[in-house]
Amino acid sequence: MADIVALLRLTMDDQEAFARLSGDRNPIHMDAAAARRTQAGACVAHGMHILLWAIENLASSGVDLSRLKGARAKFVSFVPVGSLARLSISRDSGDELRIEVARDDGVAMIARLDFSGVPPRRLDRPFPSIVIPATPLEPDFGDLPGSAGRFHVSADAIQQAEAMFPTLCQALGISALCELALMSTVVGMVAPGLHSILSEISVKLAEPSSNDAGLGFAVARADSRFRRVDIEVEGKQVVGNIAAFARLAPPPVPSIREAAALVAPGEFRDRRALVVGGSRGLGAATATLLAAGGACVTLSYCEAQQDADLVADDIRRACGIRSCEVIRYDAGAPAAAQLSALPSALTHAYYFATPRIFGGSSAIYTRCRLDCFLSIYVDGFVDLIKTILQLQGPMPLTALYPSTVAIDERPTRMTEYAMAKAAGEIVCADLVRAVPGLTITAPRLPRVATAQTATVPPVSAADPLAVMLPLLRQQAGRELFARNGEALRPALVESRPLSELRNSDIRPFEARTG
Repeated sequence: MADIVALLRLTMDDQEAFARLSGDRNPIHMDAAAARRTQAGACVAHGMHILLWAIENLASSGVDLSRLKGARAKFVSFVPVGSLARLSISRDSGDELRIEVARDDGVAMIARLDFSGVPPRRLDRPFPSIVIPATPLEPDFGDLPGSAGRFHVSADAIQQAEAMFPTLCQALGISALCELALMSTVVGMVAPGLHSILSEISVKLAEPSSNDAGLGFAVARADSRFRRVDIEVEGKQVVGNIAAFARLAPPPVPSIREAAALVAPGEFRDRRALVVGGSRGLGAATATLLAAGGACVTLSYCEAQQDADLVADDIRRACGIRSCEVIRYDAGAPAAAQLSALPSALTHAYYFATPRIFGGSSAIYTRCRLDCFLSIYVDGFVDLIKTILQLQGPMPLTALYPSTVAIDERPTRMTEYAMAKAAGEIVCADLVRAVPGLTITAPRLPRVATAQTATVPPVSAADPLAVMLPLLRQQAGRELFARNGEALRPALVESRPLSELRNSDIRPFEARTG
């Protein structure tokens, strides 16, 4: 195992410092509420910040950068703010130094520093001077080819560079350091801009030109099949290329108007429902469908109250002030204190709490990632159900636990997610076997269009309203049968292509006692 050179745990103050240096204020790095609605699921470090931090620590530990000719880096996975990252040297041949930055769940960045090679050939093309925008641009993907400009280095950026990377500034020169940081700004603020992910960079260091410090860029290619963008860059000391991806914009939260067009008036009027994670995605779709059908809904959020309030306000305008309540609920914390102020006894509970699903390491399996999923999908769900039953006594309770077709399909880098969901199905069966009056459905849902599934390259995903409405109606049918004394038999979900999905195709795994 390679020796650890340095440890990093970034804070939001560190994010702000790098934003002042680079000008990259993309919300995925700076705004927790906005980052939550991305594939990352939380604020994450700038990729170029990670690379520059790594090289700074190599220089501080004695690596001689005076012969450095260039560098290549591949950004494998996100580094969430507050998480611990480790820098290590994986190979040192004299002419090449290979390094890795990793977290507990796998490698985040792989880089190669080259100490040999010929200087790059300059094109000295004329780039139009542009100002770094205050907010990220959101260009149409088809308009990206041919986009070009040149950012200049400000006095504030120079001061910030010297404060953050003093050893690197001395070894490479302040202009080179600032131009490397501006590569982050090209991607995060202009091309692709708002919905961007930095993937790879390749740079060579050149003899300083007569130009002022700054970075020119031109988009060479934009491949719509994979939403990949290739960018050429050239500065006073830096010449190279960037590969980035344009994420799909997160899908809009389903509105009560859309839900009301699908739901019969009053068809869910007897439900008093708690929707955990009801501020976005499947949870928001479920909350709006229930409310449109006359249910009294309490939806929860964990981090972004403004998202929950937007969903609730939309429901209240259409269905009345008492149709929807909002509470904060952290599925990773004890449920009892959080549920003590529920407005009324519940008939139904819907569990859409989830950590970040995508972005795992290339390792087949990591224990820390499994533990993260189990804490939410098993421990959190069990605690919620037990607490509700303790608070309201022996009343019947119907719950929905969304499982996944990933258990059968096994997509790459989702091993731990599938394992935890399979464990959740088992615990659902054991809960209903032990508790009279408890019914839990655990449908294996297809990939659904949510902020987390807006990945690159794009993958087909089902509409959340179309997926959830049949399940809510099936619950109503089963409850009617149960009241008439008819027995229910467990059934496993069938995995079908999304194009064949009909109401009758989503057959949930169900267990019931009492």
